[in-house]
Amino acid sequence: MNPILLTSGTMLALNMLRGKQVKSPLPSFKGIIETVHYLPGRVRFHIPLLKEDKGLAAKLGKQLKSIKVVKQVEVNPAIGMARITYDSDEVAPIILMGAVMKLLGLDQKLNEPRSGSLREQFNAGIKVANDAIIDTTNGLLDFNSLVALLLLGGAAYSIRGNLAKLTSPPAVTLAWWGFNRMTGMRGE
Repeated sequence: MNPILLTSGTMLALNMLRGKQVKSPLPSFKGIIETVHYLPGRVRFHIPLLKEDKGLAAKLGKQLKSIKVVKQVEVNPAIGMARITYDSDEVAPIILMGAVMKLLGLDQKLNEPRSGSLREQFNAGIKVANDAIIDTTNGLLDFNSLVALLLLGGAAYSIRGNLAKLTSPPAVTLAWWGFNRMTGMRGE
């Protein structure tokens, strides 16, 4: 068979199938609760918390099975998945998701401040550097005070070299950064 014809036919079939897919009305919250799969009457969530607490997974399954509109519940704590089959005529999937979130206390996690993994890794590196600086200087300096002193020194050097034209923005900026670092006021 002609490979071009086969490829074209496959792409046409995939395009037709794509139009028939059901778009999930449920939101996903990365790292808290994610909608992995949705069909009317069946939904599958990825919930990382279930991997951390196997007792919680069993409790969730038991509590969901007690709800009349829920037909079947499968909770797999090894991978943090919960698949729920329910009567789609009786309950909206968003209500079911809300029930799962409330039962697991995930609604409170949504209100906690979140940060990206890059920021977390950077902060971990700063913590290591901070501990090393404190140990090396016998507690005299920490990371923030060292950076502040370096910035203030840079500002003083820049001002000294530019006394005739004291309107040098970098010196003022360095002084401001140094002051904020020393006082802990970082404008977050």
